[in-house]
Amino acid sequence: MYCPNCRSEYRAGFEWCKDCDVGLVTDLPPEEESEFVDLVEVLSIADPGQIALVKSILEGKKYLICPKAKILTWDET
Repeated sequence: MYCPNCRSEYRAGFEWCKDCDVGLVTDLPPEEESEFVDLVEVLSIADPGQIALVKSILEGKKYLICPKAKILTWDET
C-alpha cells in the first residue's frame, strides 16, 4: 500500500497515511515530470560571433537555450 501524496510505502493492513491524512492505494500513479528545470551557466563569452557559433552547436544537439540571456558589453563588466 502506498500514499498517493507523499508516496510512502506501508505494510499490509494499513489503509490511511497518518502524515498526509489520505487513504492508501495499491499502485502509485506515475510521477509527473517537473515543469521547471534548474538552468546552469556553461559558458561566458563576449564575442558575438562566438555566441552565435555556440548557440547553433547547442541547438543542433537539442540543448536548452535561454532566449533572454543578457549579453554584457565591456562597459558593463
